[in-house]
Amino acid sequence: MNINRYILFIPLIVGLSGCRLFTEQQKEGAVAEIGEEVLFRQDLDAVTVGHTGEDSAKIANQYIYQWATSILAYQKARRHSDKDLENQVEAYRRSLYTHKYNERLIRQKMSTQVADTLIKDFYEQHTDQFILHEHILKGIFVVVPNGAPKMDKLRKWMATPNEKNIEQIEKYAYQYASGYELFLDSWTTANQLLMWMPYERNEFTQHLGQHSQIELSDSVSTYILQLTDLRKANEKMPFDYAKPQIKDIILARRQVDFLKQQYHELYNEALRFKKLQLYEKD
Repeated sequence: MNINRYILFIPLIVGLSGCRLFTEQQKEGAVAEIGEEVLFRQDLDAVTVGHTGEDSAKIANQYIYQWATSILAYQKARRHSDKDLENQVEAYRRSLYTHKYNERLIRQKMSTQVADTLIKDFYEQHTDQFILHEHILKGIFVVVPNGAPKMDKLRKWMATPNEKNIEQIEKYAYQYASGYELFLDSWTTANQLLMWMPYERNEFTQHLGQHSQIELSDSVSTYILQLTDLRKANEKMPFDYAKPQIKDIILARRQVDFLKQQYHELYNEALRFKKLQLYEKD
């Protein structure tokens, strides 16, 4: 990589830094400098990797240009900033530091364990808050090519999904299926299943309310869905579906209380060690 080619594109930077730039280049591998800001060869190597010749030089020169103009614009903006802007910047700086401090406190000192009894109590006390916005279901879903063998047996196994039949379904799916989902113990949404099935939303919703086993074919595949449980939109969420959401709510409230306590202790500690001085009010 030819460093001289980069420098020719940034006379302003060279003019600002003088001979000291070249001395530091030799010692530190710098290719450009603006005040205390330095751009190193390794930065250019990272953006030009995989490129050679003129392409490499073009990319490097563009990178130097963007690096230099962003710094120069920032420096000029700082010189023309007013007190209000500096106050906003300082407020944001404090907010960012405080946010990271809060995250570290929560991560290091606050328990994230929530007892099932606490979640259950919250669920029962706030039932009206946990209403479904779409259909959710449990079951088995299999996609097989049209004309696959033993389809009648597959339908019977799926209609009675006991342990023995599930084993048969899985063996069948391994041999013939192009898609297979077993979700007997966890809820999935109707929208998630629609991604797999060539149904329109309203048509699929109508079928969910009428049949426990739904089958549809297109020119290539047959789609079979066996429902074992169904909850419709606007119904109460089942507890196991609402549980993760409730845990998040409880933890969010716990965080608020935890941080209030931490800040209260911080305040009292400042008073105790006279870091904070309070004066009589007029």
